[in-house]
Amino acid sequence: MEKKKKGLTLFSSLLCIGLIPMIVAAAVAMVIAGTKISDELEEETYGKLKVAAEGLQMYYAYDIIKTGYAAYEHDYVDSLLGEDIELTLFVDDVRYITSLKDSNNPSGRNEGTKASEEIWAKVKNGEDYYADNVSIGNGKYYVYYVPLKDGNGKVAGMAFAGTPENDVKSAINSAIMMLLVATIGLVSILAVIIVILGRKIRKPFVTI
Repeated sequence: MEKKKKGLTLFSSLLCIGLIPMIVAAAVAMVIAGTKISDELEEETYGKLKVAAEGLQMYYAYDIIKTGYAAYEHDYVDSLLGEDIELTLFVDDVRYITSLKDSNNPSGRNEGTKASEEIWAKVKNGEDYYADNVSIGNGKYYVYYVPLKDGNGKVAGMAFAGTPENDVKSAINSAIMMLLVATIGLVSILAVIIVILGRKIRKPFVTI
């Protein structure tokens, strides 16, 4: 009985020595990797939105610079809806042409409304503005704004690109979930190996 008890104690010690550090290391690695995945996906989102906003800016820049006027049409602002990217051209801080829908507006779009004072103050100063969790209409968005300048180099408006925050968060959560499943699977396999090795190591001590 004492020999068996000794064997079990040794087996338990081996499991603790092998499993606990592995589980702790896996948990720490999971947190670090999850944070990195989140940061990289957010950075990728902002990069994509910046390209979209700059594309909108360049599309209307010539007309704004030469005539001070942009034609009221929606072909371009609607062109990225398939990628869940909303586009808006601002005159000063007012939405002039947008893909954002608003059933309460006669145009059916969220036009004639203003950007926040914080956003306009920064873009009016010639700077880009980007952030997450920005409220537009009834939704939350990741956003990117770039200044739109007239022929005198004065900021005459903004070009905006945004994507629903839920889409980005869902992509982040999906990536983290895949990482979690892979980590649990790997830890489980290693745990089984440790248990098998522990039993093999214990046997000689039990029979002594």
